[in-house]
Amino acid sequence: MGADRSRGGAFRRSLTGYPGSVTPLLDVKGAAVASATVTATLDVAGGDASGTYRVTMSAAVASGRPGVTGWSMAPA
Repeated sequence: MGADRSRGGAFRRSLTGYPGSVTPLLDVKGAAVASATVTATLDVAGGDASGTYRVTMSAAVASGRPGVTGWSMAPA
């Protein structure tokens, strides 16, 4: 199912709140962070998919540089 651009579709959404906490999880090797995962619950308003969502972002450090390795957003 594609975005409905006639009414703004996916482009007309607003984050209206954070009903839960933001939860960071760090994997530390010695004195350095090796990877991280951050999870948050967000309220989204507007369009056909308004509701509460759980968002998770994963990152890892390779050669001293952090990079996003995963991202997800699903109904909470």
